[in-house]
Amino acid sequence: MLLRDGDRAARTRAEMLLTSAAAGAADIGLPRLAEQVQTLRAQLGPPAPQAASSLVGSAGTAALRRVGDVWTITSHNRSIHLNDGRGVRLLALLLESPGNEIHSLDLVAAVDGGAPAGPLVERSGGQETAGRFGVQGGAGPALDAKAKDEYRERVAALEAALATAEARRDEESAAAARDELEFVRRELSSAVGIGGRDRETGSHAERARINVTRAIRSTLKRIAGYDERLGAEPEAGVRTGTFCVYRPDPLHLLVWSVDRG
Repeated sequence: MLLRDGDRAARTRAEMLLTSAAAGAADIGLPRLAEQVQTLRAQLGPPAPQAASSLVGSAGTAALRRVGDVWTITSHNRSIHLNDGRGVRLLALLLESPGNEIHSLDLVAAVDGGAPAGPLVERSGGQETAGRFGVQGGAGPALDAKAKDEYRERVAALEAALATAEARRDEESAAAARDELEFVRRELSSAVGIGGRDRETGSHAERARINVTRAIRSTLKRIAGYDERLGAEPEAGVRTGTFCVYRPDPLHLLVWSVDRG
């Protein structure tokens, strides 16, 4: 329905949904859904040209770029600089993948380039430094193969139900499908990591959740401390916890360009 609509707002919403669906398909192993996403993306064609804007409105832009040990954030015709640290690196991963829910363990692994690390300790200058988790013994896979297959089938069914509800403009049914889909994805992603590998249960996941949340929230607070207006949009759009995600306001869309150096 969004593809047929044709206006810029509908196109933007379609791109966000397809990005989220592609990430979910890759994370939980749904190759058929991934193929469907690629087919739909092909229908979008090249991006529509956009006039320059003031970054406030339906299609603004912002930038987060790292040069050496300094990150520059530019938005609303303003710029600030932050020292490199764990929190801003984690934030960059979220801003470059809007709508994509990422497990805190995967965020830590992406930043550290290996096994989850922590805890995060804030220094007097506002930077985060890392200690190390002790290696925690896991309790085995969180879901068996049958349960994972059932979750995957339910995800596919809910994706179809959501698409149908949105095409019919049935907001009540669409909202119900989104809520259940979010729950099922969280349950499955809690048990399945990147590449479809089983994720073991254990206290390191809880430590990752706490440390990632603390680091990102500390960085958002620092940004707002430098420039309240500049920090308002990421503060409103970022959600942290076991799963972290950046969801821009579709009515005042801000598209981030991220260069992690």
